[in-house]
Amino acid sequence: MSKDNSVFSEPHMMEDFSSNPSDINSEHMEDSRDIYEKSEQSVFSENITTFSTGESGDTRLNYHHIYEESIQTVTLYKTLLITVLLALSAGPLAVAGVFMSSFEYSSFFLLNVVIIGPAMEEALKTGALLMTVEKRPWFFKNGLQIILIAAAGGLLFGVIENLLYFNYYIKNPTSEIIRFRWIVCTSLHVGCSLISGMGIRRVWLSSMKDKTQPRTTIWFPWFITAFIVHAIYNGSVTLAELGKNYFF
Repeated sequence: MSKDNSVFSEPHMMEDFSSNPSDINSEHMEDSRDIYEKSEQSVFSENITTFSTGESGDTRLNYHHIYEESIQTVTLYKTLLITVLLALSAGPLAVAGVFMSSFEYSSFFLLNVVIIGPAMEEALKTGALLMTVEKRPWFFKNGLQIILIAAAGGLLFGVIENLLYFNYYIKNPTSEIIRFRWIVCTSLHVGCSLISGMGIRRVWLSSMKDKTQPRTTIWFPWFITAFIVHAIYNGSVTLAELGKNYFF
């Protein structure tokens, strides 16, 4: 077969020719880098709340594998320690967040008391617990842990709030006010936290059952219920107090 000596046989006229030999290497390097980056990406780099039941099979299998491996590393001591830390931190964190925000909305008294306050309190009391369940559901061995953390968060919030009211916000509180706040207000905080906690427990149970990514949308109706209960209570007490001052 004769050799083509025309100008079209020159290297630079070839279809696959690259003027810079490093271009070929760079393409291979990009392919390798893509593969490396994909292998380095874990499910925790994704926004877990965006996943739904329509997630891909690869994602489910990957998360299932991570869940199975991770749950083996959580000892009884570790899960109990996490439970205690979350229970002790939930109340104080919520109190700090609510009282700091109350200054910002102080000019909107009714809006703050009936809407903003209850929403923030219920979100903050169980916020750390929800984030832990969402990101590391294998930290918990039993759903009862979640309920206890939620209840403890509500109880500590109520205790700290009462102490602040009695020492800074209410001058010379009567025995009736003290008794009312310790019984009614504290029970309200514990009860609403339990409602929210039951929703978080359902998120955890759903994830644990099939070792799938937690879906926080399951919790949202429970949070709305806790918020409504709290808002109705605050609104009723506020209207009763305003009515007493106005009519009597």
